[in-house]
Amino acid sequence: MKLILFPLGIGLFAGVMAGLCGVGGGIVMVPAFVYLLGLDQKAAIATSMAGHLPMRSSSFSRATTSSE
Repeated sequence: MKLILFPLGIGLFAGVMAGLCGVGGGIVMVPAFVYLLGLDQKAAIATSMAGHLPMRSSSFSRATTSSE
């Protein structure tokens, strides 16, 4: 359970901080993954990028199907 909740907490914190500071979430998530979860740098970056994929694909889908 801790294995799931801890990364979700990092994601929630990164989203709040990114929203408050106006920066991308990866700037918070990647160092947190490296220092708190013990991931290596490449895995942390890949995990951060993979988290953005659903949002980007839904935005792309919505943009290409809009009727303007």
